[in-house]
Amino acid sequence: MIDKNTLNYLARLSKLEPKNKQQLISDLVKILDYVNQLQQVDTEKIPPTIGGLFEFQPQPFREREQKVEMKDKNFPDQQNNYLRGPKIL
Repeated sequence: MIDKNTLNYLARLSKLEPKNKQQLISDLVKILDYVNQLQQVDTEKIPPTIGGLFEFQPQPFREREQKVEMKDKNFPDQQNNYLRGPKIL
């Protein structure tokens, strides 16, 4: 559990100086009890999800030719594998 030494250690790591240490210890104990309660929930029959409520749908990769066409369109002036853009000033 959390005692004053643990709280002082956590305060030093987080570079904080809590004002009401007893209240903070009480709050941390409640949080850890809740996490312990969540760890006891049986999740064996629940399928894993990615991204919350939406199912994961992989995005197809664009073809290489499309990238080359975009490069040729955006940079018409090319020399020795260098791309030359329009002058700004």
